Amino acid sequence: MLAQTGLLAGTRCTIHWSRLAAFAEVFNQPRIRDSLFVKDGQYSTCAGELAAFDLAVDLIGSHAGDYIAQEVCRHATVEGQRSGSNRQTGPSGLAFAGVSDKLLMAMRIMEENVEFPLSMDEVAHRAGVSRRQLERLFAAHIEVPPVRHYLRIRTDHAKRLIEGTRMSIIDIAIACGFMSASHFAKCFRAFNGISPQQCRAMVPAWVGPGLG
Repeated sequence: MLAQTGLLAGTRCTIHWSRLAAFAEVFNQPRIRDSLFVKDGQYSTCAGELAAFDLAVDLIGSHAGDYIAQEVCRHATVEGQRSGSNRQTGPSGLAFAGVSDKLLMAMRIMEENVEFPLSMDEVAHRAGVSRRQLERLFAAHIEVPPVRHYLRIRTDHAKRLIEGTRMSIIDIAIACGFMSASHFAKCFRAFNGISPQQCRAMVPAWVGPGLG
C-alpha cells in the first residue's frame, strides 16, 4: 500500500523474499533490499513475522538501550536479535550454507542473474571454481546438474511474477531470460506441470493491481 501511494519513492525498504521479484518489477521507485528489516527515515519495513520481532527489538534498543532489548529477547526465549542487514532466509541456496560456501555462492550468482542468464562457465568463474568442480558440487549436494538448477530458479521466478503481478506472460518470459515464448512455456510446464497461462488463471480474483 505504501508503494502504491508513492510514499516509498526513493526510500530503502524490504519485503518477503517470495515477493521481492514481483515488487521490484511493479514498483521501480522504492529502493528494495533483500534484508530482514530496513529503517529509512520515517518508514520501517520488515520481511515477515519473525523479522518484525527483530525490528521491534532494534527499535527498543534504540530508545531504551541494549540491556532492555536483550531482556525482551530473553523474556521471549529468543537467543538474540538478528541484524536488519542480514539477508533473508528463503532462497534454496541458504540451506547449504554450512555445506559448501562455493555452492552457496554459485546459487546466489544464479539467483541474482535471472533476466540475463550467465553461462555455466561464467557462474563457475564468479564462484571461484572450475566448471567441473561446480558440476561435482551440485551432483554431491543437490543431485541435479547446475544448468537444471539454474533453469528451476528462472521458472520459479517466473511463477512468482505470474502470481504476484499483472505483467503479460511474454514480458515475464523476457524478464526471466527466455527469448522464446514456446521455450518458456515448455520449461515452465516441465517444472510446474501446467502452462504459464493456466498458472495465471489460478490466481485468486482478489489479487489487486501489481501485487496480491
